[in-house]
Amino acid sequence: EIVEEAFDATRTGIGLPGPLSATTGPEVALATGDSVLPRIRFAFAPSVSGSVTGYAWQYRRQGRTWQSGGRIDAEVDDGAGNLFGHVAPVAAGALYDIRVKADSTRGYSGWRTLTGVLALGPEYTLDAPTEGTATGGTGAITVTFRLPNDRDVRGAEIFGADEGDSSAAVKLGETLYAGANTTVSLTEEGLGAATTRHYFARTIGPFGSVSPFSAGAAATTDP
Repeated sequence: EIVEEAFDATRTGIGLPGPLSATTGPEVALATGDSVLPRIRFAFAPSVSGSVTGYAWQYRRQGRTWQSGGRIDAEVDDGAGNLFGHVAPVAAGALYDIRVKADSTRGYSGWRTLTGVLALGPEYTLDAPTEGTATGGTGAITVTFRLPNDRDVRGAEIFGADEGDSSAAVKLGETLYAGANTTVSLTEEGLGAATTRHYFARTIGPFGSVSPFSAGAAATTDP
C-alpha cells in the first residue's frame, strides 16, 4: 500500500545546531558613551551537516511572540569553534527564550531552543546615602537623607524599623527618584505618642542596582 504524505520541508536530514548556551550581565553588556546596553550572548556548536550555509534565529521575552533575530553566517566563529549572536536590547530581570535552526540549499533543520534565560544588567557599585536626619512630631516622623554625588544615582529607598537594625527594617512608601547629591525626604504618619523609630536608606542605580544600607537615623514622636 502506498500512502501519500503532505510535503514537509523540515524533513531534509539536516542536523540540528548544537545545544545553546547563554551569557548575560556585565561581561557582555555593550557600553555606548555614557550608556550601557544589557545584552544576552548565545552560542552553539555548528550542525554536523556539511551543506549548512547559515543559521536563522529568533528570540522572545517570555509571554510574548517570537521575533526574528536575523541570520548567522556559517563562517562566524568565536575562536572556540562555536557560532554566536547577541539579543539586544533586553530588559534586565526578564526571562527570554532563544531558538536557532540550520539552513542549507536543501532546506532547514528543526529548531534548537533554549528557554528561561534571565537577562542581567551590568553591575554598579553605589555608595549609601549620608547625612540622615529624623525629626519627630505629633504622630509622625520626617526623615531625610542625602544621595551620593554619583552620575549612576537614580534615587533612594527609605526603610523603617522599631530597633536600630537595618535587617529588621521595612521599606516605607515608593522609591524616591532623584539625582546625584540631592536630598530625599519621607514622612511616616500614623505613629503613636512617644514612639521611637529608626530609619535607613539605600541608593538606587541603573538596572535595579542598590547600595548597602546607610547609617541609621532615629527620632521619637511627641508625647
